[in-house]
Amino acid sequence: MMIQKPEAVIFDWDGTLTSSEALINHAFQNTLSYMNADHLKNQLGSAISARDFFQLHFGENAEKASTYFYQQVTGNHINELSVIDGADTLLDLLHKSQIPMFILSNKRGDLLRKEIEHLGWTPYFQKIVGSTDGPADKPAPESVDFLFSGTPFHGHRNIWFVGDTIVDLECAHRSDCFSVLMNPIGYDSGAYTPYAPDLAVPSCEDLQKKLFSLL
Repeated sequence: MMIQKPEAVIFDWDGTLTSSEALINHAFQNTLSYMNADHLKNQLGSAISARDFFQLHFGENAEKASTYFYQQVTGNHINELSVIDGADTLLDLLHKSQIPMFILSNKRGDLLRKEIEHLGWTPYFQKIVGSTDGPADKPAPESVDFLFSGTPFHGHRNIWFVGDTIVDLECAHRSDCFSVLMNPIGYDSGAYTPYAPDLAVPSCEDLQKKLFSLL
């Protein structure tokens, strides 16, 4: 398959450009204990949004779980935020190459935008969308439709969708985007069936090299 220069790039946030997994996992663990649902702890790590997870498992009590969860996250998310190696130079390359960039995350939108502003990265992105900003979260293709609303873009094979989980790959597949898996641990195609990525790279640096060869 011939890989072409992207018309635009959608980035996931946590695990792709930044890392705050420890804080989020800790908040989820505490929330499940608070909700007397320790039996659900083995289902964490699926990368679906907190909104979808709590609605799926707690129904009419989803708001109670969500409130408790975000009480723990809100006070610490900036302090616990770290940038993944090479993310800043990757974004700078795309920005200088005039490739439009977007963020689509399952982190709540207000927290997401505060983190991006804290890093000074807001000017990089044409639009930033997080959980609860639109009618649906990843992997629903409606999340991409909402992201691109008011822009000249729509999901197609020249739009790169870069993420680190199967939720990102599924969303890219269902939106007809070119899917890029960022996975420093290593790529096992069987782990991502039926949403195998179009391109798998182990790091931001490797993705930057690949993009540089196309620009």
